[in-house]
Amino acid sequence: MINILHDGNYLFYKSLYVYPRADKGRMLDSKNDRESFMQKNMIDFAYVTRKFKNLNKVIVTVDDHSWRKHVEIEENKGYKACRVKDETAVNWDSFNDILDQFSKILANKGIIISKSDGAEGDDGLFLWSERLLKDGQSSVIITGDGDLSQCVKIKGSNYIFVYDPRSSSKKLVVPIGFAEWSANDNSYDLMDASSYMLDSKSDIDNLIRESKINEINPDMVVFYKILTGDSGDDVPSVWGWQAKQSNGKTINKKVTPTKTARIFEILEKRYGEVDIFNLQKYSKDITENINLLLRQNATEPVIKERLIRNTKLVWLNEAVMPSYVIENFNQTYNKYKHLSTPEIKKYDMPTLLEGTEFYSGPDSFESDFFAKTKKNGKSLF
Repeated sequence: MINILHDGNYLFYKSLYVYPRADKGRMLDSKNDRESFMQKNMIDFAYVTRKFKNLNKVIVTVDDHSWRKHVEIEENKGYKACRVKDETAVNWDSFNDILDQFSKILANKGIIISKSDGAEGDDGLFLWSERLLKDGQSSVIITGDGDLSQCVKIKGSNYIFVYDPRSSSKKLVVPIGFAEWSANDNSYDLMDASSYMLDSKSDIDNLIRESKINEINPDMVVFYKILTGDSGDDVPSVWGWQAKQSNGKTINKKVTPTKTARIFEILEKRYGEVDIFNLQKYSKDITENINLLLRQNATEPVIKERLIRNTKLVWLNEAVMPSYVIENFNQTYNKYKHLSTPEIKKYDMPTLLEGTEFYSGPDSFESDFFAKTKKNGKSLF
């Protein structure tokens, strides 16, 4: 059996500018627009979920106010501070209301909606997958957000993988060693059909056949984000500077991905495995290599302070999360840990939305919705 963890916020934001518009004007202002947007998200949710035949828990995580907003960033106004929502283009109150309604509809169907005080949806995805793995269960995180690739892991016959279902970039993200693990998995008794016919491995085999396999080192993913930063979340690099171009213009520069990979390689050769939690202990080495490779004059105290700060901002791990976030999640986990497979007869939009204001009958079946979407020249994934 396998646990499916949906990134609820990613699902909604990726759908916002591609759902079939029902009316002109500001998005999500009209009843028809709201219905179309809800149906688009429910179709996407159902499409991915029904790929898995051996379901255990189905979980959707949703953002709360992030604890990271309290982490000071001296170079700018703070974590995700520069994200501005265009009120003239989107009715954001309506967006949030539809997300809330979506969550309530799924919760009534037996699907776990996870929203913990102070935690982002990414925190929830990490905490759920880690806790389930500790309990001897496997999970697949459904998202196109590359930040979640740091969660992938294999432990014995169990695992945490990340699946991006978009047709343009359909891929299964797995840790280094996956190919050998998959080929040598001895957790099945060939004399006992029940040991493999009703197991998550068949679901993963199906994903392998249709997806690109992206085998990564999760520690390298974290190291890369700590050193280079994340412009989308307003997390600066550990070192930035200004440089003049030949045309006289000044541009902002930072530690590059290529140099970051080189620094990681140097640390591995010198120390063996790189300890992400104690990255500040390498501050002298990292400073020296930034200065050498990028011809800079960075100072160790500054680099050390920023390594500590960026680790908090980009690393999904209990080691950096506030205790109250962990305690809130523990309450959620204890509430739902005994809940198993939702009793849903069919994962499709009509079944999930039947009886709600967002479903008006046979004319709204998925085949019609897909046809309308293709007619508009837009892709569902």
